[in-house]
Amino acid sequence: MIRPDGLAHSGRTFGRFSDLLGETSVDRLRAYARQEERLYPDAVYAELAHLPPYGRAANVAVRPAIRPYEIPVHTPASVPEHRVIALDDNLVGATDSRVYLRSRRLDREIVVEQHHMLNPSLAPNVARFML
Repeated sequence: MIRPDGLAHSGRTFGRFSDLLGETSVDRLRAYARQEERLYPDAVYAELAHLPPYGRAANVAVRPAIRPYEIPVHTPASVPEHRVIALDDNLVGATDSRVYLRSRRLDREIVVEQHHMLNPSLAPNVARFML
């Protein structure tokens, strides 16, 4: 989902370079993400994982696991199975003011984001819808 303030989630520019920055920097990014998650404690934060349509850009999609859950689209998950939110587990809801995703299995709203700088317009249709 796009944040109402229009800002990207933290750390998108660092994903590709996390191996160069070291584990201390990745740990700091994870700590910042936990602080951000406290803003919506009833929601589940999930990383949207997908590969670009052309292999040359795949290195941009490489990133460490920052969020507790992952939604893989046409790619294997990089987190343990209990932390994967499958596409068929996503439910779409709406109120008068917004559209949202909800996990059937976890019975919680999902905040979907990506921690890399791939242009979302290159993502598969279902992934673009979730962003």
